[in-house]
Amino acid sequence: MDKTRLIFDNATEIAGNKEIGILSLTDLDKTRQLSIVCERNVALEIDKRKSPEPVNDNLLPEVLVKLLTKNTNSIFEILITDIVDGQYKVYVFNADTLDYTPIRASDAVLLSMVADIPIFISETLMRQQSVEYTGKKTGVTVPINAISIPMLEESLKKAIDSENYEMASKLRDEINKRKKDS
Repeated sequence: MDKTRLIFDNATEIAGNKEIGILSLTDLDKTRQLSIVCERNVALEIDKRKSPEPVNDNLLPEVLVKLLTKNTNSIFEILITDIVDGQYKVYVFNADTLDYTPIRASDAVLLSMVADIPIFISETLMRQQSVEYTGKKTGVTVPINAISIPMLEESLKKAIDSENYEMASKLRDEINKRKKDS
């Protein structure tokens, strides 16, 4: 599999919904960016680790990484391989044993930061899901297929309430497509 290395760029809240955040990852050249939807608590944990203040080494992610590094010399990678029903398919891959374990995309970003594990995405998926890198602007673009059905339904309601019928139509079509496919 041809793959692209990703690095964490920033975390932002979705306007109008403080419970959901967006994690932005970029390629190494910072020409393309990938957006991952996450829960607020994960975005807060990531922000903690981006802060200039040191993070308490007794927090769960740091403790688990300490245990892992004490008990293995294995080399790990995080691989984003696909997107299904608004969720990225992500795995922690052990390069020594070839074992892999599924993980939520947002948790994988946090794990990458805590354990210094590189994140990769298949080049094909990166081309499909990424947009041109915009830097630290206030808005980010999230592909509609990277949003869960409950989030799509909430966005549909807001689009109708604000009389944005073109967006509402696109959201409705995506919801219907996914429900038909499942």
